[in-house]
Amino acid sequence: MSKKAFILLAEGFEDVEAMTPLDVLNRAGVDVKTVSITESYEVVSTSKMTYNTHLLLKDVLEEEIQLLVLPGGMPGTTNIAASEMCVDYIKAIHKKGILIAAICAAPGYVLAEACGLLKGVKACGYPGTEVKIKENGGIPLEEPVVVDKNFITSRSPGTAMIFAYTIVKEFVSEEKAKELKGGMLMNF
Repeated sequence: MSKKAFILLAEGFEDVEAMTPLDVLNRAGVDVKTVSITESYEVVSTSKMTYNTHLLLKDVLEEEIQLLVLPGGMPGTTNIAASEMCVDYIKAIHKKGILIAAICAAPGYVLAEACGLLKGVKACGYPGTEVKIKENGGIPLEEPVVVDKNFITSRSPGTAMIFAYTIVKEFVSEEKAKELKGGMLMNF
């Protein structure tokens, strides 16, 4: 049975930060699905592209997964943070010890501020969001990707590929991450 992952999508999510992990996780053999946080399967990104998600969050709250990915983007991040259903879901996922990967504004706005999950956790995010991480008890770093406890955090669209490979390394295996990097010519 393959490992299962969800990527939460909200109106105004950052395309690269969602689609890069989706692509790389698919290549790694992960059963990965996009999940809309609203009543609609269609979600519009920051670049005004309309994506059709696989699932609706309200329908999968009880499904077992092993990984949750939170892309950034505005107002996508604040839409997730403002959703009681999302915040409760993310807290429940965390309580089970499930791996949570968040990029850009999501570590600060969602994990730290809305969910209060980064107390004592090393994390990174988009420049400016380190204030939210620190104010909520986290330890902000300026690395491209940070792995601490059951969290993987990253900074921006520019770090999305490193973020995706790190997810594969931590979630699948280091060997699979190296294989994909070689096959995708990520040798710089």
